Amino acid sequence: MEKFAYMNYDDVYKKITEIINNQNSKNKVTKEKPIGYSEYGLPIDHYTIGTGPKHIVVSGSYHAAEIITTIFVVRLMEAMSKDDSFKVDEYTIDFIPIVNPEGYLITTSMQDLYLNKYQTEEEKIAAAKVYWASYRADATIPVKVKKGELPESSLREKKSYQALFDDVNLDEYLRDYPEIKESVLDIVNKNNYPIGVLAAWTANASGIDLSQNVPYNPAIKKLIEAEESVYNHLAYANTRKDVPGPVNTPCRNLKSFSFESENLAILNFFENLYHEKGTEIIAYFNYHSVMGKMYQRPVKEEGMINLYDIDYEKKVIENYVSSKIFRTGNAYDIIESEDPYSYINEFLRLRYGIDIQVELSRMGSNPIGPLADPDTFENVTVKPNINAFDYFIKNYDFIKNYSAFIGSLISKLKEDNLEFDVLNIYDLIDKITKENPTLYTRLQEELRNKESHNAHVISYFYDELKKALESNKKENEEVKGLDVEDKFNMSFHLFLSKIIEEVNSKRKEDLTKEEIDLLIDNIFRDYPELITNIKYNSLNNLSTNNLYQELSLIIHNQIKMGNLLNKPRR
Repeated sequence: MEKFAYMNYDDVYKKITEIINNQNSKNKVTKEKPIGYSEYGLPIDHYTIGTGPKHIVVSGSYHAAEIITTIFVVRLMEAMSKDDSFKVDEYTIDFIPIVNPEGYLITTSMQDLYLNKYQTEEEKIAAAKVYWASYRADATIPVKVKKGELPESSLREKKSYQALFDDVNLDEYLRDYPEIKESVLDIVNKNNYPIGVLAAWTANASGIDLSQNVPYNPAIKKLIEAEESVYNHLAYANTRKDVPGPVNTPCRNLKSFSFESENLAILNFFENLYHEKGTEIIAYFNYHSVMGKMYQRPVKEEGMINLYDIDYEKKVIENYVSSKIFRTGNAYDIIESEDPYSYINEFLRLRYGIDIQVELSRMGSNPIGPLADPDTFENVTVKPNINAFDYFIKNYDFIKNYSAFIGSLISKLKEDNLEFDVLNIYDLIDKITKENPTLYTRLQEELRNKESHNAHVISYFYDELKKALESNKKENEEVKGLDVEDKFNMSFHLFLSKIIEEVNSKRKEDLTKEEIDLLIDNIFRDYPELITNIKYNSLNNLSTNNLYQELSLIIHNQIKMGNLLNKPRR
């Protein structure tokens, strides 16, 4: 069994020091000058491996409670320091393990008071499992309220995971950081929150969510216009987001926006690196922790696109191709829509290089829930994502060439005034090449070894794409003629076939017919609203992609936890 991977604030820096001082490392880890400081003076530390002109930036703990992102970034740093195939003269990896040091201290210092009650590693793992189960149960309360199974007042009551911290000794909490302690306790007391909210604190010490802290965040306008208090959702449903608190508050004064110190540091770091002579920011991997998926599509923010003269279509292609390559290592779902959550990352995604936000774990229940199953954390989260990162670097030239190749095909389609979606083009090419393995091998060889693409190859693929687009158009017209049940049945059948194939690939034995029937029955029983939304979109010829992606994540996660394949209890 793998070890309990938990790291508090001091543990992180002890481990990094150990990595730096390791005489057997192949690649030197250098501690650079901090990129900035938090409001209360904590350094936002920066480390590098390599001295090449192509920079890849890696960050963790934008959301403080997502501590597994910092743990992963430190593990990635260690792995790359030992990688003798890494081209140190071509690339530089910039590691920022903790973007939000105040928040990391706040949440891990509270978790320390909980975990330190237990002596052995097995006991600490058991305590993490109790936390995970409590948090998961609390996250279902809003759904139960909506179904009438619980009273609405239960939304604002103390959560069971928060109650685990009722008996902690606050004299021991943040003893060496009195100003931070005073700030967060002031927020807790003003709002009459249970002390346990500090155990899953995602904001900084001022109660501002760094990810939400950008001026064009649409949530700001909604919060200003709200006529009553605005509360958070799921396991945070007893906390507010219209005032400083543990999560989702975008700024200190809703009517007078200001960036937090941490975000100013990040923005200045990227901008200075962007203008540094002889350097290029080729990619930014921003690690978060929820649901095991990847966000990659740039938001179409016209102001920024015009201000910085951004080639939006090129951004879309490069990010999507990169996420496809990255997926080879971690097998995570790619979210094809714009990311509606991480607004600061959208700014960075439009402005600088390839940008993928990787949500590391399907377990949830931050901060220690994802660590409650050490084997899964190590073998499903850490190792595959280290492999994915390494695979991205080794295939970077291919990514650039493949993106340019797709750009050439799109230019020809535009000349012929054909209708298409950029993301569909990649999938169509993928389908064409994989149906003809020999051709696919030739294409890969061509794109890996040549900067300019053979005109005959482009011409062939262009003809195949036209056929595929015409075929899709015909299928869409046929689907439009179906009634809602037929449309839904057709799309659900295709979706279910894909899910069963994915599930079977991870099992020793394929699902039986009885298990498949149970799976379908349980989906319809447990997620009626989602099924209704899919049917509605089918009826109105609206996209169902995001809804099916949501359902896919739910099914995989629930099967992993042993649900959905069992007969319901009566």
